Amino acid sequence: MGCRSIGEFAHAISNQTALKEEFEHFILPVVINDPPEFTGNENLHSVTAIASAIWQMILSGETSRFERDPDTGRVIIPESDVEAAARGIFGSGFTLEHRSVDYIVMMFRYAPELKSYFVPENPNHFPFSPRVVGISSTGETYRITVDYIAPTPMLIAGIEHEIMPVKSMIYTINRPRNRAMTIQAIESNREREIFLR
Repeated sequence: MGCRSIGEFAHAISNQTALKEEFEHFILPVVINDPPEFTGNENLHSVTAIASAIWQMILSGETSRFERDPDTGRVIIPESDVEAAARGIFGSGFTLEHRSVDYIVMMFRYAPELKSYFVPENPNHFPFSPRVVGISSTGETYRITVDYIAPTPMLIAGIEHEIMPVKSMIYTINRPRNRAMTIQAIESNREREIFLR
């Protein structure tokens, strides 16, 4: 392998690592919710879209621009902002039915009279984080294999150990050159889950 080939190989690895990190960052608000499978945005559950949108705003720091409820300290997010964030993740083609989302140890409460959500300011419970372990593409459509990693006491303490995923899913993502990427489908990765058992 010549110097040029070694350089090209290193560049390809670097690009693949950067792409994995880009996908992990993009899907984190979705993985946190452990959403059910869906194929085609017309089959997307409102709860998945709402919870993912709110988590996206929390993780990006966007909630700092919203008012707080003086009684509870919760952030008040208008439903129009939730809709915009949801479409930023999943694109168009789905109907969003606004409702409260009971998320494990917290709730994103919807107040229909205000057309807004009441959201904890600093939720810190992350049941899963994504680890992209495979990428394939056809044109602008990518199928990425995502392992769901649950926090463990050793992981939280920063102690290196073998991290075993809880489950594995396949995300289909449209990633056009001049537009934002969007999630088109989520399905169980049954072959890898059999391997992980």
